[in-house]
Amino acid sequence: MRGAALALRQVGYENRAFWRNPAAAFFTFAFPLIFLVIFTTIFGRDAARFFTAGIITLSVVSATFTNIAMSVTLAREEGILAALESSHAIAHALRLAPTMRRDDILLVNLSGRGDKDVLSIQKALDAAGRDTAAT
Repeated sequence: MRGAALALRQVGYENRAFWRNPAAAFFTFAFPLIFLVIFTTIFGRDAARFFTAGIITLSVVSATFTNIAMSVTLAREEGILAALESSHAIAHALRLAPTMRRDDILLVNLSGRGDKDVLSIQKALDAAGRDTAAT
């Protein structure tokens, strides 16, 4: 039940974050409805039924990509995205947390700066003899 409760909490958070962005709400709901009204006016009701599935798909895909873009941008601006050298710590914490007691404390240190990661990866790929132009 812990996983379901966590998923439900995440959905609630994403929903609140989505509705706090008026542009996202407009382009997800009002914009497709405007298209539907225009198509109904121009082509009639039968053609509007044909376009409805595509317009619904447009709004769902738009909401998804808008939400991803907002989340990544917000995480980057707040410094939440971990640097490459710290990413392994997050992965290990996610594996370790379910084995811990409820009152245990798990501390993850996210040190490091992401600007050094690119040069580190470049050096490692050069040492391995890989072509970095293709990656």
